[in-house]
Amino acid sequence: MFADQTLSLLAKTDKLSSLPTEKPVKVGDWTTSELGLVTYGYWMTKSLRYIQDGVVVSTLTLTDYEKARRTEYRLDGKIYINGSSSDSWVFGSPGHILESGWEEDYSVTKTELVISRPALYNSKPAIWEITLTRSLPQ
Repeated sequence: MFADQTLSLLAKTDKLSSLPTEKPVKVGDWTTSELGLVTYGYWMTKSLRYIQDGVVVSTLTLTDYEKARRTEYRLDGKIYINGSSSDSWVFGSPGHILESGWEEDYSVTKTELVISRPALYNSKPAIWEITLTRSLPQ
Protein backbone atom coordinates (compact mmCIF):
# COMPACT_ATOMS: atom_id res chain seq x y z
CA MET A 1 0.00 0.00 0.00
CA PHE A 2 2.85 2.44 0.76
CA ALA A 3 4.65 2.00 -2.57
CA ASP A 4 4.53 3.83 -5.89
CA GLN A 5 1.88 2.41 -8.20
CA THR A 6 0.60 2.81 -11.74
CA LEU A 7 -3.16 3.20 -11.93
CA SER A 8 -5.36 2.78 -14.99
CA LEU A 9 -7.72 5.73 -15.33
CA LEU A 10 -10.64 6.31 -17.67
CA ALA A 11 -11.11 9.98 -18.50
CA LYS A 12 -14.54 10.84 -19.89
CA THR A 13 -14.75 13.99 -21.97
CA ASP A 14 -18.50 13.77 -22.57
CA LYS A 15 -21.21 11.12 -22.66
CA LEU A 16 -20.06 9.74 -26.02
CA SER A 17 -16.29 9.42 -25.71
CA SER A 18 -13.69 8.35 -23.21
CA LEU A 19 -9.93 8.06 -23.18
CA PRO A 20 -8.25 5.26 -21.26
CA THR A 21 -4.82 6.16 -19.92
CA GLU A 22 -2.30 5.03 -17.35
CA LYS A 23 -0.69 7.47 -14.94
CA PRO A 24 2.01 6.72 -12.37
CA VAL A 25 1.02 7.83 -8.88
CA LYS A 26 3.82 8.64 -6.45
CA VAL A 27 2.69 7.34 -3.07
CA GLY A 28 5.88 7.46 -1.03
CA ASP A 29 6.86 5.30 1.91
CA TRP A 30 5.13 5.00 5.28
CA THR A 31 6.86 8.10 6.67
CA THR A 32 5.09 10.49 4.27
CA SER A 33 1.54 10.30 5.67
CA GLU A 34 -0.28 10.33 9.01
CA LEU A 35 -1.85 6.98 8.08
CA GLY A 36 1.56 5.45 7.42
CA LEU A 37 3.05 6.87 10.59
CA VAL A 38 0.24 5.50 12.79
CA THR A 39 -0.16 2.08 11.16
CA TYR A 40 3.36 0.98 10.22
CA GLY A 41 4.90 -1.44 12.70
CA TYR A 42 3.67 -1.66 16.25
CA TRP A 43 3.90 0.42 19.40
CA MET A 44 5.25 -0.29 22.89
CA THR A 45 4.14 1.70 25.97
CA LYS A 46 6.78 4.18 27.12
CA SER A 47 4.87 6.22 29.72
CA LEU A 48 1.47 6.93 31.24
CA ARG A 49 0.93 10.23 33.02
CA TYR A 50 -1.50 12.89 34.19
CA ILE A 51 -1.02 16.58 33.39
CA GLN A 52 -2.78 19.53 35.05
CA ASP A 53 -2.29 23.12 33.91
CA GLY A 54 0.63 22.04 31.70
CA VAL A 55 2.48 20.37 34.59
CA VAL A 56 3.00 16.61 34.95
CA VAL A 57 1.38 15.76 38.29
CA SER A 58 1.74 11.99 38.13
CA THR A 59 3.76 9.47 36.14
CA LEU A 60 2.35 6.00 36.59
CA THR A 61 4.65 3.05 37.16
CA LEU A 62 4.27 0.62 34.28
CA THR A 63 3.56 -3.02 35.07
CA ASP A 64 5.50 -5.74 33.27
CA TYR A 65 2.39 -6.35 31.14
CA GLU A 66 2.17 -2.66 30.15
CA LYS A 67 5.89 -2.56 29.31
CA ALA A 68 5.55 -5.66 27.09
CA ARG A 69 2.19 -4.73 25.53
CA ARG A 70 2.38 -4.57 21.74
CA THR A 71 -0.23 -2.22 20.24
CA GLU A 72 -1.01 -2.14 16.51
CA TYR A 73 -3.27 0.35 14.74
CA ARG A 74 -4.19 -1.58 11.61
CA LEU A 75 -5.41 -0.33 8.27
CA ASP A 76 -8.70 -2.22 8.72
CA GLY A 77 -9.64 0.16 11.57
CA LYS A 78 -8.95 -2.32 14.37
CA ILE A 79 -6.53 -2.05 17.25
CA TYR A 80 -4.65 -5.19 18.17
CA ILE A 81 -3.08 -5.70 21.59
CA ASN A 82 -0.53 -8.52 21.67
CA GLY A 83 -2.03 -9.96 18.47
CA SER A 84 -5.69 -9.94 19.60
CA SER A 85 -8.28 -7.49 18.29
CA SER A 86 -9.44 -5.25 21.10
CA ASP A 87 -10.93 -1.99 19.83
CA SER A 88 -11.65 0.03 16.72
CA TRP A 89 -10.10 3.31 15.59
CA VAL A 90 -10.49 5.93 12.88
CA PHE A 91 -9.06 9.39 12.22
CA GLY A 92 -11.37 12.15 13.44
CA SER A 93 -10.82 15.83 12.81
CA PRO A 94 -7.17 16.86 12.29
CA GLY A 95 -5.06 15.86 15.29
CA HIS A 96 -7.76 13.53 16.66
CA ILE A 97 -8.30 9.78 16.69
CA LEU A 98 -11.63 8.19 17.59
CA GLU A 99 -10.80 5.07 19.57
CA SER A 100 -13.78 2.95 20.66
CA GLY A 101 -15.95 6.03 21.07
CA TRP A 102 -13.31 8.21 22.78
CA GLU A 103 -12.10 11.27 20.92
CA GLU A 104 -8.41 11.57 21.66
CA ASP A 105 -5.74 14.06 20.64
CA TYR A 106 -2.67 12.54 19.04
CA SER A 107 0.68 13.49 17.63
CA VAL A 108 2.90 11.07 15.75
CA THR A 109 6.47 10.96 14.49
CA LYS A 110 8.61 8.15 13.07
CA THR A 111 9.45 7.07 16.62
CA GLU A 112 6.64 8.16 18.98
CA LEU A 113 2.86 8.25 19.19
CA VAL A 114 1.38 10.40 21.96
CA ILE A 115 -2.34 10.04 22.71
CA SER A 116 -4.17 12.17 25.26
CA ARG A 117 -7.69 12.85 26.45
CA PRO A 118 -9.46 14.79 29.20
CA ALA A 119 -9.58 13.03 32.56
CA LEU A 120 -9.82 13.70 36.28
CA TYR A 121 -6.90 13.48 38.67
CA ASN A 122 -7.63 13.97 42.39
CA SER A 123 -11.14 15.10 41.35
CA LYS A 124 -9.72 17.95 39.26
CA PRO A 125 -9.63 18.32 35.46
CA ALA A 126 -6.49 16.86 33.92
CA ILE A 127 -5.12 15.32 30.75
CA TRP A 128 -4.38 11.58 30.64
CA GLU A 129 -1.47 10.92 28.29
CA ILE A 130 0.13 7.75 26.96
CA THR A 131 3.38 7.82 25.02
CA LEU A 132 4.16 4.86 22.78
CA THR A 133 7.43 4.10 21.00
CA ARG A 134 7.61 2.45 17.59
CA SER A 135 8.93 -1.03 17.05
CA LEU A 136 9.44 -1.77 13.36
CA PRO A 137 8.72 -5.08 11.61
CA GLN A 138 11.74 -7.36 11.32
